[in-house]
Amino acid sequence: MVLFTNFRNYFDLNLLARIEIRNRIINKNYTDVYYGLFSLFAKKRNKNFIFGIIIVMYVTMKIKSEMFMKTHRLFFIALFMLGSISLWSQPQWYNDMDEALKAARAENKKIILVFSGSDWCIPCIKLEKNIWNAPEFFRYANEHYIMIRADFPRKKKNRLPEQQRLKNNALAEKYNPEGYFPLVVVFSPDGKVLGKTGYDKNKSPEDYIAYFDSL
Repeated sequence: MVLFTNFRNYFDLNLLARIEIRNRIINKNYTDVYYGLFSLFAKKRNKNFIFGIIIVMYVTMKIKSEMFMKTHRLFFIALFMLGSISLWSQPQWYNDMDEALKAARAENKKIILVFSGSDWCIPCIKLEKNIWNAPEFFRYANEHYIMIRADFPRKKKNRLPEQQRLKNNALAEKYNPEGYFPLVVVFSPDGKVLGKTGYDKNKSPEDYIAYFDSL
């Protein structure tokens, strides 16, 4: 290591001492390094004693910093990987009908439009948890459907941007004038309504898939 070469230039430490110091730093025995080098420098009693202590502190902090950076690099890599995995741990939702139709036509997939009240409608919350977020559903859905959500939250903290609220209201006026929640509307790739359903606690994710595919 270059840093230990610098030590050798400033202090006449023997090879075994340098190797021992290096090993202790690598093994994070920083306290032993301080005492060991302090003892060696004290025995030498040369004029560079104070400067040597400064170098010891610098080297230790340098190595700690490098370990810190390596640890954080690994942390951010792991975080990125988890984030990538999480993207595939739920349906891929659209929030614009025109974009959903464009994707459906291009990929020849059915569109599943979901009207929900995510922070007040208990059946909506159960549908989200038990069906849409079930691995057996979202894995299939991401390959076979275009999912679009028209959400109508009521809590102020969950309020949608004005443009999105206008889009959702327009969809509700056209496809959910009765105001049922939750309501699931199934479309063909070209935008034709094929069927409607809601939340049934007795149905499994596989049951919903079978219904959608039957239309």
